[in-house]
Amino acid sequence: MTNVVILFTFLKFEFYKMRFALIFLISLLSFHFEVFSQKTEFKVMAWNILRSGNQIENGVDIVSDIIKEINPDVVLMVETYGSGPYIAKKMDTIFI
Repeated sequence: MTNVVILFTFLKFEFYKMRFALIFLISLLSFHFEVFSQKTEFKVMAWNILRSGNQIENGVDIVSDIIKEINPDVVLMVETYGSGPYIAKKMDTIFI
């Protein structure tokens, strides 16, 4: 009788271990799918806009339209000479 109780207790313990392992595995898989369903690309754009884009008519607006079309995550601009904040505001983003 003692052997049966010990065996039953062992099986009950193994059942809980397996249940825990199964729950852990399902949680791990759901985390795995959540991580890999996120965006994996990071697009950076570097652009010298030449004298703040003011060399042509509506140059600053054209610059911001081109940036919107490319849709980068980060834009690095050279020679903004004060047009950077305007471009950022037009694109509804921040200028640093």
